[in-house]
Amino acid sequence: MKKLLTILGAVTLTATAGLSVVACGQKKDDAKLPPISNELIKEFQDELNKLWNDVYNQNAEKFVRKIGEEGDQENYQLFNLNYLNSQYEHIPGTRTFDLHEDKSNAEKFVYDLNKLFPKNQFADKIQKTLATGKNAVKYRNLYMGSPDSTLGDFKIAQDKPFNVIKTEYKENQEQEKLYSIEATVAKNMYHKDSEGQKSVFQTVEIPLNIIIGKDGVAITLVEKIARNLPKNLFSEKGSQFGTSRMKRSDANFKTYDDDLELGLSNQVNSNEFKNTIIKEIESINNNESQYNIKFGPKISEEKQISITSTMLRNDNKKQVETKRMFDLQRNPLANSLILKKADTKVLKEEDASVMLQEVIKDLDQNIDEHENDLNTFLDLYLDKNVNRESIVNKTYSFGNFRLNNVFINIEDNEVSLELPTMVIPWTYRNDSYSDLDKKDSWLVSLYNALNIVNKKVMAVNTNYFTERENVSRGMFAISKEALSEIRNSFSIEWNEILERTEKDKNSSYSKRVYNPKWPEIFKVRDNITWVDLARSGKNYITDECNFDFSSFSAKIETVLGIDKSLGEVGNHSTTGASLTSYGSKYPKENWRNQTSYAIGNGQTIVNASSSYIFNIGLINFRLFIPIDQGKGFDILSAATDDNWSGKQYFDLSNDRKLFSPTEAEFDWNASNPYVSDSYNWWSSINATFFQLR
Repeated sequence: MKKLLTILGAVTLTATAGLSVVACGQKKDDAKLPPISNELIKEFQDELNKLWNDVYNQNAEKFVRKIGEEGDQENYQLFNLNYLNSQYEHIPGTRTFDLHEDKSNAEKFVYDLNKLFPKNQFADKIQKTLATGKNAVKYRNLYMGSPDSTLGDFKIAQDKPFNVIKTEYKENQEQEKLYSIEATVAKNMYHKDSEGQKSVFQTVEIPLNIIIGKDGVAITLVEKIARNLPKNLFSEKGSQFGTSRMKRSDANFKTYDDDLELGLSNQVNSNEFKNTIIKEIESINNNESQYNIKFGPKISEEKQISITSTMLRNDNKKQVETKRMFDLQRNPLANSLILKKADTKVLKEEDASVMLQEVIKDLDQNIDEHENDLNTFLDLYLDKNVNRESIVNKTYSFGNFRLNNVFINIEDNEVSLELPTMVIPWTYRNDSYSDLDKKDSWLVSLYNALNIVNKKVMAVNTNYFTERENVSRGMFAISKEALSEIRNSFSIEWNEILERTEKDKNSSYSKRVYNPKWPEIFKVRDNITWVDLARSGKNYITDECNFDFSSFSAKIETVLGIDKSLGEVGNHSTTGASLTSYGSKYPKENWRNQTSYAIGNGQTIVNASSSYIFNIGLINFRLFIPIDQGKGFDILSAATDDNWSGKQYFDLSNDRKLFSPTEAEFDWNASNPYVSDSYNWWSSINATFFQLR
């Protein structure tokens, strides 16, 4: 007799419905605003941080001031040569002065910051990104209503250096004095909190190093470097980064990395990039001055790298939703790629690419917006006569990074001067496919990733219907790695579960219940329960060398009760959130002698619907599993904007019997081919999803 175990895991929850009542005569607009989530507040604050970064970067050319014979004519208070000379000129040598010692210094510098980073620039960006467009609706309960109400004062970090550094150079018996002001700066901004009250938010702190001096050899070279290095570095050997170069500095870098900032930081801090900086400064200097360049430990931190745009236009790094696939039997992406059986021929890459572009929401629109922003970005750094077509076609992401900790010794002086903070443009492209543009390269990588997911996570079980009497074979065959994820989720060792079941093998009927380790694998939120096949982040899928994305997760999710997006799809058997093992000496009771994950064992009947959901990088795929005897099909068909059947491409399918015993038992022309009664072949897939061997 077989020594087998049946695992039936699911959750029964009581779903409650909310009812909103508005009294007669009360205007709908007077109703209390819905609660503001912490997640939405965080997204709004991210927008404010981005505003501050953008305005900072926009004004980087002001960070060096060379003063001529006429003297300092600007009305800066601290960043003013006349003032600095009056305070420090009489003190000999190169010295550092702590500005924290006198509170009036902070007041003077805040005045200067408002001149360096004008209020009107903040106001323009607030108007464009928060007060109008799609964000105006999204953040209507958070936005203060005007730029003036949103903007607060600049803040100088009290726990970080706030110094004036006076550097003296001697040349031909003449002294040249340069003053550097170093500080770490943030800006207070305001938004409404969850109660609608005004709340202050301090933006991210940004290091700032600015230099001022009278016209001379040193300040002239510094100004030339600060003015020209950002544009000169913007080349294929400089800050136009490609996948191949990124992987030279980090072997673990993924082509489409969720943490691109980290990869860029590693590349910028590499010796290869530092040597490029040295060569570009040599070109800028053109043998006019003698100098030496040195670098600090890091010339750009990960947090100093900003992404202006990616091809997917996903600024907040939230999941990019695909349309939900639901007609799996006639959908080639499902039956010949994502869920294809092991013996089914894989869908061609070019055919898959056409369909993926339909499934991923607003892909072409996002690319158009990305390219428009990229062209505006390139206007700042490329001459008009430079052919930019290749850059636009290839660039997947672009932005800026701040360059710090670069020191220069001029002439024979031993004194080192830190160059001013410079904002360097960068672009990133996938150069693995030299003949493809950014979209096609990305689609090839996505197609390859889907192949790996099919082989290494879950596929439709080839033998399910050929061994129908063995119900626990299940709809899906899942990988040994996914099985391991589930086995390790329980509060006792898997071997112990097997041993206990072994002891019950001669009983007429035995049942044991085991609790999972919350919230490792089985999870519950409201009326939703799911089982993970791969936990989010780096895992056994991202370890695959040909998987070009840095994160992956996969789960089967079941909604018990009414799914808001589907309504009632039909009643099914469910049980509690536990692992239940069954043993029986009677071989005819096959369902009690196998190893499976199921929705339930028939003790309780509730409305239920299930989906296979997985994330490749930032792309969230959703496939509705047709276990509801066709009741959800019509609902999904009607909501065409968010759902995708793929049946218009079913002639490309390499499998015409994904969930049916034979092709003849599936009506390919039916408006709803999934309608069935509980006594035919379709009902046999209602309970069991996959085996736990």
